[in-house]
Amino acid sequence: MGIGARIEVFTPSHSLAEEQVREVRAGSSFASSESPWPTFGLGSSGDSIVTVSWPSGLVDVFSSVSPGQIYDVVEGSGVPQ
Repeated sequence: MGIGARIEVFTPSHSLAEEQVREVRAGSSFASSESPWPTFGLGSSGDSIVTVSWPSGLVDVFSSVSPGQIYDVVEGSGVPQ
């Protein structure tokens, strides 16, 4: 489930670069929880670079991530950083 993972998405756009960050958590407060599927709004910005920092200390980098897709990321499957 990736609980504890920190996901950073760097999206180069025409004139600006944008970074979005999400952390996968098991719960946030009494009788509630957050979605286990982090979602990022990439629009039509083109390919992005995704960095996942796992609780184990491993960091994976995924380049050329396209918008409009669903990705199933597995620890150790990216390019180690």
